[in-house]
Amino acid sequence: MKLITLEFAGIGSFADQMVIDFERLGSAGLFLVEGPTGSGKSTILDAVVFALYGSVAGAESDIGRLDSHVRDRSQAPYVELVFECGGGRYRIRRTPRHQRDKKRGSGTTDDNGSVTLLQVRPDSQEISHRAREVGDWVVEHIGLTRSQFASTIVLAQGEFATFLDADTASRAQILEKVFGTEFYKDLEEQLAAMRKAALLQRKAAQTSVQEHADRCLGVLGLPPSEQPLASIDEEIARVRRDLAAARGRAEHAGVEVARAKVALASAEALVAAQEHKREYLRRQRELDAAADEVQQMRSALTAHDRARPVQPAASAWESAAERAAEAAQGYEQASTAVAALEVEDVSAAALTACERAIGELAGAAEAEQRLPALLAHVPHLQQMLTDASERCSTLATRRAGISTQIAQARAQSVVADEPRDVLTGLTVASAAVASALLVWDEVDRLQADLVLAQVDAGEAASAQARALASVEQARREHSANHAAALAATLREGQPCLVCGAVEHPQPAQPGTGAAPDLERLEAGEEQARARLTAATHRVQRIQACIDARLSGIDADRAALLQRRDEIDRELDACRARVAAVQAARQTVDRLQEESAELAQAGAGAELARQQAGNDLQALRQQCDELTEQVDRARMSFPSVGDRVVALQRQATAIRDLLTANSALTHARASQEEARLTLAALLDQVGLPDLPTAQAAILPPAREQQLRAVVEEHHRLVTETSAGLAQLREVDPDVVVDLSSLVDDLATKTLAHTEVIAAMGSLAYRLEQAVPLRTALVEALDTLERRLQDTAGVIRMADLATANRSEVVHRVRLSSFVLMRRFQSVVDAANDRLDAISEGRYQLVVEHGGLDNRGLAGLDLLVADQRTEQTRSTRSLSGGERFYVALALALGLADVVRSESGGIELGTLFIDEGFGSLDERTLDEVMDMLEQVRAGQDRIIGLVSHVDLLKRRIDPRISVRRDGQRPGVSRLEVRV
Repeated sequence: MKLITLEFAGIGSFADQMVIDFERLGSAGLFLVEGPTGSGKSTILDAVVFALYGSVAGAESDIGRLDSHVRDRSQAPYVELVFECGGGRYRIRRTPRHQRDKKRGSGTTDDNGSVTLLQVRPDSQEISHRAREVGDWVVEHIGLTRSQFASTIVLAQGEFATFLDADTASRAQILEKVFGTEFYKDLEEQLAAMRKAALLQRKAAQTSVQEHADRCLGVLGLPPSEQPLASIDEEIARVRRDLAAARGRAEHAGVEVARAKVALASAEALVAAQEHKREYLRRQRELDAAADEVQQMRSALTAHDRARPVQPAASAWESAAERAAEAAQGYEQASTAVAALEVEDVSAAALTACERAIGELAGAAEAEQRLPALLAHVPHLQQMLTDASERCSTLATRRAGISTQIAQARAQSVVADEPRDVLTGLTVASAAVASALLVWDEVDRLQADLVLAQVDAGEAASAQARALASVEQARREHSANHAAALAATLREGQPCLVCGAVEHPQPAQPGTGAAPDLERLEAGEEQARARLTAATHRVQRIQACIDARLSGIDADRAALLQRRDEIDRELDACRARVAAVQAARQTVDRLQEESAELAQAGAGAELARQQAGNDLQALRQQCDELTEQVDRARMSFPSVGDRVVALQRQATAIRDLLTANSALTHARASQEEARLTLAALLDQVGLPDLPTAQAAILPPAREQQLRAVVEEHHRLVTETSAGLAQLREVDPDVVVDLSSLVDDLATKTLAHTEVIAAMGSLAYRLEQAVPLRTALVEALDTLERRLQDTAGVIRMADLATANRSEVVHRVRLSSFVLMRRFQSVVDAANDRLDAISEGRYQLVVEHGGLDNRGLAGLDLLVADQRTEQTRSTRSLSGGERFYVALALALGLADVVRSESGGIELGTLFIDEGFGSLDERTLDEVMDMLEQVRAGQDRIIGLVSHVDLLKRRIDPRISVRRDGQRPGVSRLEVRV
């Protein structure tokens, strides 16, 4: 995988579009990314990682910092990366989550960002624009996760120096993140949870066995037993024998009870039959007494049924007679109305003539109604004509007066345009003076910062001198103590290990006090030196800023202030002249607009006057025509409406008389037809006349009552006859003794109940005990299965978590995996460290004290081949620490890359750490980097602000703060 170009805008402190061509930049193999601390160098690395993985390089960094707070809110931030992978070239473009201006209205809204992945070569095509699909594609084709990619393409030396000196627990956390071995720790936790669950299952199964045994023993009334299942089986067998005997006794007692019940039931049936027969005989006597009365009711119902068909015909005849009378009365009233109107012709033709005349008068009647309103509108139109004429005259007078005012104002506005040109020049000059004064203000602030920085540098120099003196003194004391230790080993006649002499006239003596902590003092001196370097750089940087600011100013502050006051006075006078000319021109414009408005209003007024005259003339002509039409139509009547009313009354009277005559004829015909129908029906049923039929009709309630009595009498007669027929063999006078039979049944029932109760008690015990015994057997089987099923899980968990005595060294699974990975990293680092240290240093993994330590095997020492001793990595000097940490970082990158399928990364970044190297060590480090680059055809970018590297490496990306825009950075690429 190789980076080709990177383009981004609105990212971090970079507000504008930035483009980096890695292909041209890395043509020499090495390039430099340089710039002041905090200028934005790491943002370039974050942009690369974000383009590929949608996240930033540092695992603890917030991705929200990608959205620049100094960008143009109307433009979306983005990163576009072109890279080669697997023989193809691809372009990926991502937009982070950001705030953008709303398309409608004011304010901002959230934009969740986007991603697009394209193949550029060999074929051009879109791969995906979905974030999840793009993420999966990148991991699949590059072969590295985000953390692996960040660990292999970006080597942050500050972090690996910390990793070099970290304690075992901290180093384990770092390795877990790099190699993703959290899986093994999660596996340990999962197995521990499974072991806990397995033990709980075993305990639950054992508890279930005990509970079922106790319940079954309790139901059977047995005491606790060491062999509960055998005791339970013996007791269940005994209960079953007792239950079988009880069933035999219960069967015999049941037979006796059944016989007693049969005898009692027979006696009770005979007594009931005697009572029923006595009741039937009594009812027969009552029915015979009511027979005559019921027969009279039956005759009345027969007469009612005979006359009932005549009733509808009689009602129809009566209704027809009433309708004929009403029709005759209506005809008389209509004849009276026609006579009152003195109408001679009451035919249908006369009615048609009246309706035609009414229709012909409709137009004249409408004209008669419209005429008063039209006549009333004539004075209104006359007044409108007068008003329009007066408005035309008034507007003409006002327009003439405004023309005079326009001429006067135009004469005042005709002056030269020189004041505006002068105003523009003075404004530019004022802005230049203000800008220069702002620079002086900034210079004042910088000079104050310079004083503070110089004081800090002085204090740092003093502190470094004191720390260096302490280190030198400690080194002398350590040398003396070391010589004393060697002297203590000297023996007379034996050669000295240092000089080889066998005589020892003046052996070194140990010091009187405790030796100082040399490592702590050296670390303090290193910190003091770094503080002095930083303070010195800060003084130089502030002084350079002051010189840069003053280089563009050609006047001091007092001269600038005086010039600003002069420009302000000239500006005030010039603005007054420009304002006077502008006011005169505005007056001319306003009067011209007002004159135009008056002209437009005058034209409208003239048009309104002409329209009013035309409308008045047309209205008068319309009134004359309508008056003539009304006079012709009303004839001798006061109005057309009166004539229409008279014709409508005449037509209504004729229509009512014709309708009444037709209704009277129809009603009389219907009456005669109903009479004939009634007479035929009376003859049919054999009744002499209508009064006789009406007299036979019963009221509905009476009819219902009679029918109910007759039907009930018939039902009771039938029922009584049938009952007596069934009981004819029963003698109602025979005496039956029920009390003795009841006593015998009670005695036998009591005996049967006692036997059943005893049998129920035995059956209940058996019914309760058998399921409990079955459940106990199942619980025992379950316990056996639980012991077998959980044995493997418990053993596996004990092995993974080092809880068993047979586990070698009692090392947990996650620690074992990290130990093997860490040893591979150290082996790869030693291959590079051997070359750069000229065979002096090798890293050694310390395995001592391994037993009973969950994180053992991650302790790191450095072996010094010159002294043939191992010591702490903290004892290394600053330069040694750097190249040892660099070798460790490269070794880690090699292992991660090899575990990812041997992925080759064509671009590598090394971030900071070069400031602690002297020139000779830097040469060795650069040689090693050249070997790394040449051996794997890589482009290596060094991220640093060290001047020594700037002199050695020409291709570079220079990152600087924009002096004109606070908080904004820019970069420049030099090939």
